[in-house]
Amino acid sequence: MKTLIKSKKEYHQVMASIYTLMNKGENKLTKPELSKLAAMTNAAAYFEELTLGLKYKTMCIDKVLFDLPGKITLKMEDGRMIISPLKYFPDLQKLSVDKRKKHTIVDDRTILFTYSDAVYHLEDFIGLEANWRKR
Repeated sequence: MKTLIKSKKEYHQVMASIYTLMNKGENKLTKPELSKLAAMTNAAAYFEELTLGLKYKTMCIDKVLFDLPGKITLKMEDGRMIISPLKYFPDLQKLSVDKRKKHTIVDDRTILFTYSDAVYHLEDFIGLEANWRKR
């Protein structure tokens, strides 16, 4: 499925569809829904970069690690590391380390955990959660 967004109105409709799917939780999505989610997030990122001038490629999540007790570490593609206490993410704190490791990185900035219905964005880990909610 190749999606091309042609207007801001269409972009907002696609974003609403993305958040609807993400809020279902990764473990509740069917394979066609996962494919649709991937196509829509790629289209949205392309539109954001070309039309809105947003350059998200500078901060892309490469890996999510749980190697420090009580912490979540985001390894960024450019080599930076973001380390946050799990106490700020109670849904993750409740999960075993093995269950935390079962996740998917979507659109380079969003993490869906198989055993949690919560949706986490890069901004959540750097104290800017209100920013993604405005988009």
